[in-house]
Amino acid sequence: MPGTLFYEGNWILIFILISLLFGFHYKYGFKENLIYQTLISFLICLFIHSTIVTIVDRSISVFILDRIDKKNSNISSINYDFQREYSIDAIEKRIEEQKKSNNIKIHKNSELELTMKGKFWITIFRAFSFIFSLDKNITN
Repeated sequence: MPGTLFYEGNWILIFILISLLFGFHYKYGFKENLIYQTLISFLICLFIHSTIVTIVDRSISVFILDRIDKKNSNISSINYDFQREYSIDAIEKRIEEQKKSNNIKIHKNSELELTMKGKFWITIFRAFSFIFSLDKNITN
């Protein structure tokens, strides 16, 4: 389910798009080519944000590549670094993201419940997982 970073980035991109469209319209009047250039630029930025930025924020593969690049690593040291640096707070961080995104509710006894929005997203992701034969450990 898309997290806070994803949503915040999208809102920033939309704000910039609207600002540019109004700014160009104010400064140059209605010019079709400026609108197309702005929309194409927006779509390129959205693509980069939704693929690269979001993936880097979440990817274990990027974590592994980073560790190999920073020091002489082996599987054991990467496992150790991952457990020490990433997995200790990973669940809490993701639960907080899902709460901020209104995908889940946290009850007083720490029980978690999907909201309608959360049910919508998990249905979408299960469908994509099925269609593209993605890792069944994530959405089985």
